[in-house]
Amino acid sequence: MPVFRISGIHFEPQAVTVADFPEALRRINRQGALLVQREARENAWQFRDTGALAGSIQAKVEDLTAVVQVPMNQPTAAYAIVMEQGRRPGSRPPPPQALFGWMRRHGIDEQYAWVVAHNIGLRGIPGRHYMERAFQSLQQQLPSIISEVMRGMGYG
Repeated sequence: MPVFRISGIHFEPQAVTVADFPEALRRINRQGALLVQREARENAWQFRDTGALAGSIQAKVEDLTAVVQVPMNQPTAAYAIVMEQGRRPGSRPPPPQALFGWMRRHGIDEQYAWVVAHNIGLRGIPGRHYMERAFQSLQQQLPSIISEVMRGMGYG
């Protein structure tokens, strides 16, 4: 899964005391992680088949680090990467049996699984960029999140 980083955000030296900085960062991370999780789930829900991908997106804040991801131990992990980044035309096709559930839900006979898989490999699949779009939303909303946290801590 791609890693997205935020750069160019800084605090004014007088904006927060050194003792309060870790707590301010935890609060900012918590709000930011929840925002990205909510937006990524909404984005993933737009192209849902079963909704499993949207439901498997998790946000975790530990110490001063925030992570929003589909954990690798989730059944949707491999699918999550393909839905985020897409699949290049000419790449190896998915195993036909991996498409059986999708084909049943869409009324396509499983005897055509090889044809569908072959065409996915041949034509590729465009990336949906559900996480990237959620991260871009965070970048736009981060200044207001920082201001809200700072006001809540009595700094503004």
